[in-house]
Amino acid sequence: MDFGSIIRRSWEIVKREKVLWVFATVLVAFSGGGMGNINSVANSGSSIFKDKQTVPETGKKISQVLGTATTNPQQFFQTILGSVPPLFWVALGLGFIVAVLFGIVYFIYVRNWALGALWSQCREAGSGNPTSLKMGSREGRKHWKDLFLTSLLPWLLFAGIAGVLAIILVIPMIFLAGSPLIIILFLVMTIVLIALMIYLVYTMLWQTFAQLSVILENFSWQEALPFGRKLTHAFFIDALLMGFINQGIGCAVGCLASIILGILALIVFVLFVISHFLGGAFLVILSIPAIIFLFGWALLSGIMLAFSSCNWVLFYQELQKKEEYKSIKR
Repeated sequence: MDFGSIIRRSWEIVKREKVLWVFATVLVAFSGGGMGNINSVANSGSSIFKDKQTVPETGKKISQVLGTATTNPQQFFQTILGSVPPLFWVALGLGFIVAVLFGIVYFIYVRNWALGALWSQCREAGSGNPTSLKMGSREGRKHWKDLFLTSLLPWLLFAGIAGVLAIILVIPMIFLAGSPLIIILFLVMTIVLIALMIYLVYTMLWQTFAQLSVILENFSWQEALPFGRKLTHAFFIDALLMGFINQGIGCAVGCLASIILGILALIVFVLFVISHFLGGAFLVILSIPAIIFLFGWALLSGIMLAFSSCNWVLFYQELQKKEEYKSIKR
């Protein structure tokens, strides 16, 4: 396997195909997130002052409420909360659960949509075909569910195996505490942990091959999982080297970027301190390069992710030329 050729071709593709930057940046952005809405709070607050004529008429009642709140805050809040119907709390709890579930499903969808779109356009670029946002988006919508299941199921299997082994080893430890046999048990645990670490790497490569086969072979998750396992058995060392190369390049770029980030963060902090003496206008001006820097950081992360994804796709396309791969597919 000519890894040098793969890396060179991948970098040329990433420099040329800006579409990959878009999907990769979305994928980077969806490592987490949250949202909130304060409009309802602002509207409810402003409605208090809409009719100023009601203030004098209720002044006495307001003063009584404020007096109660200041003399006994706990009783005040208990009275307010107690006046809310129980069905309101039930509806609020159900609404919260639905919102959380919707957020999880949305996160899963967008993340796997972006992954499918990115890898599909890496595939097209690697085959010499044109790329586009529309085509990538369509491929992402088509394969997002299969990509999600091919990433979930191998890790569920790993978690199940690790949990069973933990139970099997912890129970004897309780009964053998203080016994000389505990030394043998520790040796067994060490061997099991090493085996689990190897299986962890195996699971990562299995997931990668399965997801790549979804995009490059148009497999469903039922077809991709057994096929990915066979590829992991056959090309474990090659895939491990590809993973090490990707991680090495990523760590090198990440370390360099972290040093630059640290220096810039120090400069921003110094300028922020100076802005305390120069006034708020300087702080507003300072926020502009900070925003530009954050945008550039996200873009750089997206480019590196696109580069890593292209490496894997081109690696897979090289495997497709091998007779061993063709025999597995048959």
